[in-house]
Amino acid sequence: MRKVSACPAWRQACSNRSGINPSIADQYEPIHQIGQIQPHGVLLVLQSSGLRILQVSQNTQDYLGLASEQLLGQPFSAIVTDSTIEHLANALAPETGETGNPFPVSLAGRQGSEQPGPAPTFMASVHRVNGMLIVEMEPIATPENFQVTQFYGHLNHILAAIRRAPTLADLLQQGATAVRNLTHFDRVMVYRFDHDYSGVVVAESLRPGLESYLGLHYPAVDIPPKARELFTKRWLRLIPDVNYQPVGLVSLDAVSESTAGQTEAPLDLSQSELRGVSPCHLEYLRNMGVAASMTIPLIDQNQLWGLMACHHYMPKLAEYEVRRICELVGQLMSVELLLRQERELQSYREQIRQIEEDFRRQLAHSPSQIKTVLKRSQDILLDLIRAQGVAIVLDQVIVLGGQTSDQRVRNLNVRLRRPTPIPIRAAAKV
Repeated sequence: MRKVSACPAWRQACSNRSGINPSIADQYEPIHQIGQIQPHGVLLVLQSSGLRILQVSQNTQDYLGLASEQLLGQPFSAIVTDSTIEHLANALAPETGETGNPFPVSLAGRQGSEQPGPAPTFMASVHRVNGMLIVEMEPIATPENFQVTQFYGHLNHILAAIRRAPTLADLLQQGATAVRNLTHFDRVMVYRFDHDYSGVVVAESLRPGLESYLGLHYPAVDIPPKARELFTKRWLRLIPDVNYQPVGLVSLDAVSESTAGQTEAPLDLSQSELRGVSPCHLEYLRNMGVAASMTIPLIDQNQLWGLMACHHYMPKLAEYEVRRICELVGQLMSVELLLRQERELQSYREQIRQIEEDFRRQLAHSPSQIKTVLKRSQDILLDLIRAQGVAIVLDQVIVLGGQTSDQRVRNLNVRLRRPTPIPIRAAAKV
């Protein structure tokens, strides 16, 4: 399995081999095939039929009481209870869809383990990749910690706050505040992408004493295309400790005929919650002083609209059930985004209609006072098109409003009146 090098060396090597500028080399890093996981859980790759264990993470001794070499080639049913196998089958059933994840996992026993006490309970998720099953398991203290009533209470409170928000800006601020109150991260930002995938912080909730990032802009290279693509495949990305020790994956030494070709290629971890982190991104977070992060994508019509980025300045593992609530918050926010944007578009169209009617009414009342009517409405026009200046030219009448240059408008008017007019141009930024 391919090993990913440290960030500066990888970027320089990429640049030296292909002539690619190191500032954009990160976008070619195969982060979905990184070949490692983070250490707060354990990963197993199972054969679809028979549930034979084909690959495992190298930390199985810590969580399952069995070394990875003892697990490879064994059926999954040898290490978990019958009820776990039933939960796994239910999660994979076509009619279940995504509702089968997560599910509880109980170990059948810790054969050969020197660790005392009862076998731990895990919460797990499963998904299919290239004809195999990837099972990810995280330990929870006791099953009672996964309280349905508490889960519903948190979610209901957040949902009510989101629905009360009158505007899109209020919605984003309510979302940031709700996620920070729930997770206790030091900072929660809502980051909105522009058409060129650069972005801006449009909402923020932070603990007292921190510098605000509200309104800051970031270049598109900060989140490369592959990373943006992966955000559309999972509703949450967690990094509890930027200084974690990566956990490698091991597979069967001798690939049998029934598994030939399945474990030879690098494992696609696109949908894995435990997936290891690009060294480049870890360096980026360290440079910001961030020790732990959690990211919730905001999706608008299957496109990445933005991110809710949670930062903490000490290592922090958000509780499993809290993360599940945050996933639902991201989904609810995404639905509301679409509704609010449509609502604000309808409101904008209504504003235009009212302005048109007002113009017609005033001009019908005072047809010779065009300049006066337009001058009186300049502030409304500036607000409508979100501009700092406006120029209206009707024959020889020129009306200026806001920050505009009379001479430049006259020069432009002359050019526009030529027999071969210049093409109409528009720009969001100049």
